[in-house]
Amino acid sequence: MKFSFELNKDVSAALQKIKNDIDHTGGKFNGNEKSGAFEGQGIKGSYNINGKIVNITIVQKPPLIKDDKIKSEIINYFGG
Repeated sequence: MKFSFELNKDVSAALQKIKNDIDHTGGKFNGNEKSGAFEGQGIKGSYNINGKIVNITIVQKPPLIKDDKIKSEIINYFGG
């Protein structure tokens, strides 16, 4: 699953919040202001940022969670 969205907040602030939230829930986050990877709650993926556009690739997800739900949650995490 792949999707993109426009980031509506500071990249550094968004990434720090995401890292804290993912770490707090026992997940893994490794990345910077250009690209990275994340894993948690059965979801595994990567991102790259080009200007204000965030490109997300999900490579693993629980079968019962709909793509739209995952997309919504990730956009919410990034503040897009």
